[in-house]
Amino acid sequence: MAHLLVYNNYPSRLTLFELKSTKHVHKVPIDDDVNIFKLEDYPYVMSLKILLLNKRVETCTGSLVTELFVLTAAHCVYDKDKKDIKVYQGTWIRNRDSRNVVKLYIHESYNHTSEVIIGDLSVLKIDKPFSYIEEYVRIGGSPIDFAKNKYLNCIVIGFGIINNEHEGFINQIMVKHGRKACEGYDSVQIIDTWQQYLCEIPSKHKTYEGDSGGPMICDGLLYGVCSFSIHFNDGDMQTIHVFIDYYRKWVFDIIEPVQSTSLTAKQKRIKKNKTNQKSDAKLIIPYPYHILYIISGILWSSISQEILSNVSVLSIEKGRTDEINIEKIITDFANTKARKKLL
Repeated sequence: MAHLLVYNNYPSRLTLFELKSTKHVHKVPIDDDVNIFKLEDYPYVMSLKILLLNKRVETCTGSLVTELFVLTAAHCVYDKDKKDIKVYQGTWIRNRDSRNVVKLYIHESYNHTSEVIIGDLSVLKIDKPFSYIEEYVRIGGSPIDFAKNKYLNCIVIGFGIINNEHEGFINQIMVKHGRKACEGYDSVQIIDTWQQYLCEIPSKHKTYEGDSGGPMICDGLLYGVCSFSIHFNDGDMQTIHVFIDYYRKWVFDIIEPVQSTSLTAKQKRIKKNKTNQKSDAKLIIPYPYHILYIISGILWSSISQEILSNVSVLSIEKGRTDEINIEKIITDFANTKARKKLL
């Protein structure tokens, strides 16, 4: 889908990344500011291989946000059958380790026929975890981060340029957010929906079809998802990303129930170690004072240090009192009184 956008009498082209290519390999010139993507640095970046009729293949990018959920763009998977989507860590080229999609969520506000692009988010649930992946990208970011027209240095990763030599690329970009952050901010496509966009500062950096759904990472957190772009007559481009914070509740309503019950192998080991440490701790605490340890722990978080010190003193005094032989003291005292009377 393409839209004509006129900004200050300066025509530009607003394009939603519909994957129309009949080829799965894009052989295009490499931008000077583009670096080759290194999987070991970003193990949670996924590629989506989408099978079409006539044996055609489309590519999109996604982010593994938990061991079973991938976040991508809605336009990548809209009107697609989940059985035709394969998820790979990194590029799918020369990669046989894929995951099937068992459930596909598309935001209810997304409308592929509308010239106003909103809700361009999708969550894919895969059939099983990648057992060797122990790091997932955390969702973050808020409008406060862009207060007073602040720009952020971020990176974007995608598989829009892939061939037999290069398997995905990473770019450094500058990002802004606000009512006038996107070019054409007074256009019908943006004027009422700018709150849900993160906009790259226009540059010669190109975004290709397979980059759709790819992550925008700022300060190590997942801020945005690649959605569409504005093309200018002079060759510059501004890529627009969905601001995940705007749809945070929708995303977490899907991923949190499983996230809280599904632990990674690393998390299971940590939990087991903590359990063993607790068991060992119980063994070294003398039983008679076990309850005192529990009480002091509760008191520590609920009362002042002065009161806690007094409780400790009372505990010590009780111990000393237990060591005193009351019957012996009474007998000794009675004998002393008796001797005084005899004298």
